[in-house]
Amino acid sequence: MPAPTAVQQAADTLRVWIEQGVVDGGPALPGEIELARRLKVSRGTVRQVLAQLSAGGLITARRHRGRKVRSPVAVGADQAVVMIGGGVDHAVPEPYEGAVEDACVRTLRAHRYPLLVVNGSQTLPSHALALLGRRPLGIIVAQFLMVQERWAAQARAWAEAGIPVVVHSHDAAHAAFDRVASDHQGGCRALVAALIAQGRRRIMPVWHTDARPAWLLQREAGWRQAVADAGLALLEPVRPLVMKERSNQADPRDLDLRARGYLGFLFDRLRGPAAPDALLAVNDNHAWGVAGACRLLGLNVHAQVAVAGFDANWGEHWDLHHGGIPPLLTVTKHNHRVGEALVEVLEERLARGSGGAPIHRLLPVEVQRAGG
Repeated sequence: MPAPTAVQQAADTLRVWIEQGVVDGGPALPGEIELARRLKVSRGTVRQVLAQLSAGGLITARRHRGRKVRSPVAVGADQAVVMIGGGVDHAVPEPYEGAVEDACVRTLRAHRYPLLVVNGSQTLPSHALALLGRRPLGIIVAQFLMVQERWAAQARAWAEAGIPVVVHSHDAAHAAFDRVASDHQGGCRALVAALIAQGRRRIMPVWHTDARPAWLLQREAGWRQAVADAGLALLEPVRPLVMKERSNQADPRDLDLRARGYLGFLFDRLRGPAAPDALLAVNDNHAWGVAGACRLLGLNVHAQVAVAGFDANWGEHWDLHHGGIPPLLTVTKHNHRVGEALVEVLEERLARGSGGAPIHRLLPVEVQRAGG
């Protein structure tokens, strides 16, 4: 197959930008000079690109009015649902957060809604609806965007304008929205209870220090409840500096470096008669580093000190095949079910109409034995 030409490459890039809503200026496209700068091509190439997209019906051009995006809604479709997240439009394994958006998009399509998928990571909130020629039927906003105030503020503005907005959020500050959340508090309570049932009596969380999101505070409440239920002593959590999440293509030295990073925070707490016999990592990703730190201290991981995770994605990790120790227990949030629930809540709101109490769905999670 011949390599794509510069015109075709630029046309493909601009088409993706338009579809994801990342082109500034609302439905009006930037001028040729600005597009040439962004696409890193000549102005002549830009003109060919624009002619190609115009012939394909994606944009329109009027004399003295410039070029505009032709909205898919404006050319005959019914009102669309807008999914604003990471631009996910492909299959994502359930343990990963992107699986929520994947299931949401698939469910909307199965229910035959016109759909606009917007990548909020590359879009200004005020431009998220730029491709729509009319008011959307409803909007669903992903969790990672709702923790950003600019997106939360925009979601409030849409809701105040009477547009149905459903959010994936665990934050009580978003209680006025229709929303879906996973039961982090109940999940951590069940996780700690499972460790206690295995004979663990000194269970210590290893939490982040520079961020205390709502879901983490809920997990801490679940840990405290389970420990209190069993009449055990509360061990002050260790709060190491947040370490970057690893990719599955990490350097072989990465596991050792992360383990040594955790070791600096755990060294004193893992020694002596008062040492914990179980550690709660913030997720499976970090559980590998916590287990590695225990191993560097000469501890028999899961025999002397158990390490538990969260999110149930340990089986997807690179460390599994490079000498890492997976968590003993983990918790699955059933992310595909979360995505389906977001659509169900939107449909319930559309059936009810505006007004009335917000619709809240708190979905159960499940403790699972992992690879330890």
